[in-house]
Amino acid sequence: VMAFDLLNAAKAGVSMYARALSESTTPDVRITLNKQLDQAVSFAGQIMSYIVDRGWVTPDDLKVQLAADAKKAQETLDMLK
Repeated sequence: VMAFDLLNAAKAGVSMYARALSESTTPDVRITLNKQLDQAVSFAGQIMSYIVDRGWVTPDDLKVQLAADAKKAQETLDMLK
């Protein structure tokens, strides 16, 4: 769960840097934001690789991922009973 929370935070950071970059007009600020955006994208990629390497998600096999998601959803519903 913590890895997924970290991934969501990293992806939010990517979005914020991208938005700030698209709205900035000063060349020095754009250079700095572009570097930060590159680092944020790299960090998010590292987290995703960590998650995939552990088999927590299977982005290359949609059927397996859908089955795992359905199982988790059912387990959550069962806990609510």
